[in-house]
Amino acid sequence: MKKTKFFRRFNIIDVLAAVFLIVAILISFYYYTNDDGLFKKQQFEIEYTIRIDKIENEFLGNLSHYDILYDYSSAFPIGEISDIRTYPNDQYYSAMEIVVDAVAEIHNGVISVNGIDIFAGKWIEFRTPNIVHGGNCVAVMINDRLDGAK
Repeated sequence: MKKTKFFRRFNIIDVLAAVFLIVAILISFYYYTNDDGLFKKQQFEIEYTIRIDKIENEFLGNLSHYDILYDYSSAFPIGEISDIRTYPNDQYYSAMEIVVDAVAEIHNGVISVNGIDIFAGKWIEFRTPNIVHGGNCVAVMINDRLDGAK
């Protein structure tokens, strides 16, 4: 009795069918992920507030409007100061709130600016040309989506 083989040789038709299938999968994956698909990162303008509970009064003038904030550890820019509010504690120290405008990406519900996650309750260490400090992010507000979609 003759045995039948389950495997046969590949020919050019089999190779073309496999290539066509792979190309179809890659094209559908590209459109799924880049046309408002699952993995598309949406860009928004955000405004977040950093609260510094205790800063020496002599350093209050080291921050000014339109200064660029940089993440302390990565040195990536994390926004531009749009407002500064100070609250005197005593003759040596004050509390300060810094309002920062930035362009952020939202991916899977996480807001990030240049790869730095921004959320209320996070300790943010930052630097500017004149000061290195840290504070708690106390508020994040999403303003406008940049690609025009709603």
